[in-house]
Amino acid sequence: MKVLALLFAALLVVGCGSKPKAPDTSGPRGGTEPQTPSAPATDVSFAKDIHPILSENCLLCHSGTPDAKSPYSIASYKEVMGTGKDEVANVLAGDPAKSLLCQMLVTGRMPPAGRLPQEQIELIKKWIEQGAIDN
Repeated sequence: MKVLALLFAALLVVGCGSKPKAPDTSGPRGGTEPQTPSAPATDVSFAKDIHPILSENCLLCHSGTPDAKSPYSIASYKEVMGTGKDEVANVLAGDPAKSLLCQMLVTGRMPPAGRLPQEQIELIKKWIEQGAIDN
């Protein structure tokens, strides 16, 4: 019983020894400067933003036609989201690091003619992070 009482007392001392948090005065009621709402995140559109990048830089080899250099086609959203010959998902919605498409672009393995501009790679990453939606 004494051990239990000592343990309880020790917990009280440790718990009471922490400093209380200062009140948040950054809001309109607590501070002098009003808060401005942050800008909404801009959704990346597959049709307007992503597919044009892929079409311009990748469609020559990834067209899905019999004479294409690669069996992986990016001619449509469904094909971009599909799997390659190794059955690995090309795009894992929400996770650009695990998406084969993103890995190939980030490492510079694709396109073979030269690395995409960083802004375009970041836009593709953002689209994947936002869920790789067909919009």
